[in-house]
Amino acid sequence: MSSVEYRLAELERKLANLQMVGVIFELDEAAARVKVRCGELESGWLPWFTRRAGGDRDWWSPEVGEQVMVFSPCGDPAQGVVLPSIYRNAHPAPANSKNVRRIIFADGTVVEYDRAAHLLKADVKGDVQLLASGTLVANITGNTTLTTPTATINGDLVVNGEVSVSKSVAATLNITAGQNIGDQGGSKTMAAMRTTYNAHQHPENGDGGGTTSAPNQQQ
Repeated sequence: MSSVEYRLAELERKLANLQMVGVIFELDEAAARVKVRCGELESGWLPWFTRRAGGDRDWWSPEVGEQVMVFSPCGDPAQGVVLPSIYRNAHPAPANSKNVRRIIFADGTVVEYDRAAHLLKADVKGDVQLLASGTLVANITGNTTLTTPTATINGDLVVNGEVSVSKSVAATLNITAGQNIGDQGGSKTMAAMRTTYNAHQHPENGDGGGTTSAPNQQQ
């Protein structure tokens, strides 16, 4: 082979290696590297593109079986960088609308936003933790519904509005009120109910046939 032919062959090889489609066959999460198989060619350990890698950093590891693009500067696969990912039959697109942004995780968790419906939805197959070192503010113009077996608040609760409770209320300490607390019908204050209780009587035990004195009266 002449030197010209060699240079042309080498140029063709480098051009072919500039960008290749392949499939990840090994993953090193600790080093953030993958190996990619492109046809019969198997790469060494290559980094993958990420959105941010400075003071702000983003992490979302690709995994074995994902189809990716490998870009090789100067046509040298040893310097390649991996761009995840490309849909394929084994892992098709999870949505079919330009209005939907959807992320599906392997455990079944789905996070999506539908801009046409103005709906943000998260279906989480496990626990959710929200940690904030500052103030959390939620301004909601519509109604809020919370369905849960038990809700625990470790702290003081201030409600600037009416509270309606459909079942019993239990307190381990005192209950105080700035105004009256009414009965179910709203016709009696606590003071009125206390007066009614203090004046009540009931039949005596035995054969006396009389009634007991009210609780606040001496016999």
